[in-house]
Order: sequence, then structure tokens, then C-alpha cells
Amino acid sequence: MNKTSKSLRLTDRDIEYITWIAEQQAVRLDTLQLLFEIRGKKIDPRALRRLVERWQRLGLVQKKILLAKSPSIIWPTIEGMRVANLPHSRGDRNFTPSFSSVHHTVATARVRIEYERRGWEWTCERDLRHEFGASHLADGLASVDTQRILVEVERTQKESSRLKNIMMANLRTKNITGCHYWTTDALYPVIQSHINMLEDDLKSKMQIFLLPDEVKI
Repeated sequence: MNKTSKSLRLTDRDIEYITWIAEQQAVRLDTLQLLFEIRGKKIDPRALRRLVERWQRLGLVQKKILLAKSPSIIWPTIEGMRVANLPHSRGDRNFTPSFSSVHHTVATARVRIEYERRGWEWTCERDLRHEFGASHLADGLASVDTQRILVEVERTQKESSRLKNIMMANLRTKNITGCHYWTTDALYPVIQSHINMLEDDLKSKMQIFLLPDEVKI
């Protein structure tokens, strides 16, 4: 199928959701269903599976069960990245998300839902690189009105010094009003203890939340 005939078959809905998937790099099927729901376009599981299969036939996404006891994971192909108008490196190939990163990636996508359902705008990590260009980038930026919150998803424990340095770097970032951490039950007290050691003016800019149950493990 040539590019012209493929583009003629794409709808605005296709482009909207393929772009969201591409921004987040990978997403669980149940998270994608939540996205439809919060955007007022509720879709039943069977119809969603058919839609994703259509995207697969168009060469825009790949889908596979990568995690035990979890729904399928969906990620963009290079063609999907093009449809989303997102940059990619010359020579990039389609690839399956690595096991070492997929837990974190799909958890971040799920956390994004929590902000969007409350009317916050989300800037993905890829776009933060253009704005901040820092050695460490937060997993996303949530903004509403005058609030600009860097969001970190923490599923594995970092060295104490590294965690502290990341917190301080986030809080000192220009035009940022705060930082949110989303984490597991086990890591919650660890991160909370680091927040407690901050000076009061910095501590007031930090908040910590438990990850949604389906992406904690």
C-alpha cells in the first residue's frame, strides 16, 4: 500500500490516538480504553481490539502481550511516528519495547491519564528534551492554569544521592512550580523520607502518589 492510499484511510480519530501512543512510546490496551473514555469517546473492548487491528494492518502500530497477567501492549511503528509527526532517527527500525523499560513506560502512560481526566495538559518526555535539554528529564510535564508540574514515575529504587539530585534538579528547573512522584507501596516511604529532608519551601512543592493498581507490579 502506498503512502497516499494509506493517508486517505486515516481518520482524525486515528491520528489523535496514534499520536498519543507515539508520544508515550507504549501503552497497555486497558489504558488506551481509559483514554477513549476520558475524552468522551467511550469504546467497548471488542471495538477497540478491532480498531487496533486496523492500525496494525495500516502498519501504524504493533501489539503483543509482553507482561504476564497483563493486557496487550501497543507501540508505534516508524510509520506511526510519521503519522504522529514525531521525529525519529535515520535508520530507526520497528522494535519491541525492552522488558527492562516497558513496565516504566506503560506506567507513565497510565499516570498521564490521571492528569488528563482532571483537565491538565501533558507534555511528554520527548518534547521536554526540546524545552529543557537536560541530562535528566522528568517523565512528563503536567500543566493547568499557572501550575507547571514535573512528573516522575518511580518503580525501582535509585541510589539515595541520585534520587536527591534528581529532586533538586526538578525543583530548580526554570518556570516549574512543583514536582509529583508516582510510585509503588514499597517505595512510597523511601521517597517520602527524601521529601521530608528538603527545606520547607521546597518540600511544599513536592507531592507523592501511589501508582494505579494495575501498573504497580
